[in-house]
Amino acid sequence: MGGDKRIFNSLLGYLESTIKHLPDVRTGNNKVYTIRDAVLSAFSTFFIQCPSFLSYQILMEKNKGNNNCRTLFGVHSIPGDNQIRNLLDPIDPKYLFPVFSNTFETLKKEKLLDTYRSYFDTYLIAMDGTWFYSSEKISCEQCLHKDHRDGKRTYYHSAITPVIVKPGCNKVISLEPEFIQKQDGKEKQDCENAAAKRWLLNKGLKYIQEGATLLGDDLYCRQPICEIVLSNKGNFIFTCKASSHKYLYEWIDAFDPKENVIQIIEAGRSRWKIENEHNNTLKTKGYNLSNNFGHGIENLSNLLLALNLLAFLFHTVLEYLDKRYALIRKTLPRRATFFNDLRALTRYICFLHWQDLMLFMLRGLELEDPGG
Repeated sequence: MGGDKRIFNSLLGYLESTIKHLPDVRTGNNKVYTIRDAVLSAFSTFFIQCPSFLSYQILMEKNKGNNNCRTLFGVHSIPGDNQIRNLLDPIDPKYLFPVFSNTFETLKKEKLLDTYRSYFDTYLIAMDGTWFYSSEKISCEQCLHKDHRDGKRTYYHSAITPVIVKPGCNKVISLEPEFIQKQDGKEKQDCENAAAKRWLLNKGLKYIQEGATLLGDDLYCRQPICEIVLSNKGNFIFTCKASSHKYLYEWIDAFDPKENVIQIIEAGRSRWKIENEHNNTLKTKGYNLSNNFGHGIENLSNLLLALNLLAFLFHTVLEYLDKRYALIRKTLPRRATFFNDLRALTRYICFLHWQDLMLFMLRGLELEDPGG
C-alpha cells in the first residue's frame, strides 16, 4: 500500500477504476450528473453511515464553496437522491465485484490474510443467506416472495454474503455476494442452495483454490455442494442435522472419536461469526442493512447492497492497515460513538484529505500521532 497515507485513497481508487466501466444507458444530451458521481455519492453515505450526508454537503458547498463529498470521495457534482436512484438502477452490481477481489489481493500482499489461515492452513469461509429488502407493495421481476396464512404476500431481496472468519477474531473479511433471485429463463423462485452453488462455481472458485474450508449450516450439507468443494481441492465443515442426514449419523457412530475433533469444532463454530460479526453488525450497528434505501425496477436494491458491503469491508481494512484510524477506533471502541463523531465533524468542517480528518480526531482525543 505504500504507507498509511495512501490506504484510504487506494481503496477508493479500486472503486473508481471499476466505475469507469459502468454502462450509461442514457440517450441524448441530458447528462448533468455522471454515473461516477452517482456511485461515489451513494457509497459516501454508507461509508459515513449518514443518510443525510449528501444534503449536508450540498449545504456546505453553498456556504463554504467546498464539501467533504468532493474532497474525501472525489465527487465533482452531487446528484439528488432520486437522481442517484435513477442513474444506478440499470447497473448490474457484478460490475463492482472486482473491488472485492482487489481488496483481497491487497490484504494478501500485506500478509494480513496469513493470520486468517486456520484449520488445515486454510481460510475459513462462512456462508449464509440474509434478507436486505422487504415490502408488501413494491416489487420487481427479481424479487422473491413469501405468502402468509392471512393471504398477504411479502416481496423481498436476499443474498448470500460470504466472509472469511477466524476463531477468536471479531473481524471478518467480506467477499463478493451472490444474489438469491430468479435466474434468466427460469420460472420458479431461486433458493439459497442454488445460489451457493453459483457462488462456489464462479466467484468462490478463486478463494477455494487459494486453500479454503467452507463453513455452513445444514442447508449447505448436500451432495452437489460438497462435490463442488472437493472437486476443486477445498474442504468443508457443514452442520448436519440428524433429521436430514439419518444414514450419515449411523456411519459416523461407527467410527472412533478423532484426534482433531477439538480443532474441527473450533473451526466449525466460527460459522456463527457471519451472523454475529457480519450480518448482525450490518443490520444493527449503523449500516442499516434492512432499511429500504431504494428498490428501483431493475438492479438498484442489489447495487446498494454491494456498496454497503464495500463500505463495511473498507472500514475493516482501514482498522487493520491505517494506524491512525486503528488508534481512533481502539480509543472509541463503540462503533456508534466513532461514527457519531465522524458524522458531526463532516457536517460542520470541510477536510481536504482523509488524513486531515484522522489527525483532527487524534488531536481532539489528545492522542499521539502513530504516523502513517
